[in-house]
Amino acid sequence: MSEKKQGTFFKTIINLAMTFSGLFGLVNTAIKIIKYELHVAGKNIGYILFLGLVLLCLLLSAWLCIQGLLFLYFISLPLRPTLSVAIILAINILLLIVTLIAITKCKKHLLFPNTRRLLYAGKNLLKNNK
Repeated sequence: MSEKKQGTFFKTIINLAMTFSGLFGLVNTAIKIIKYELHVAGKNIGYILFLGLVLLCLLLSAWLCIQGLLFLYFISLPLRPTLSVAIILAINILLLIVTLIAITKCKKHLLFPNTRRLLYAGKNLLKNNK
């Protein structure tokens, strides 16, 4: 009987060892997959940054063309060139102000207001319990 128990004990130990080795293999495979995906993500981020730079150049070129066309349109009207440039400058400043207001409104969400409120409430709760 003791030989039978000893045999099952060794089988259990072997099965346990095999399970742990399989588990370590799974962890190793998961780490390899994560490394690969991080590598691919890094390449994609670099590619996206490059395409963003190209997009910025094209957008700037289009904006300058629009301003040139607007200048030519104002010149075709009975306006002086300096007044035409002043109108275009005013339009640019107005668009700049609108963009800054939009950025300021979006910035509020980056400060995690609800998380800060919860942390502040937790801090006060801890302070009151002391």
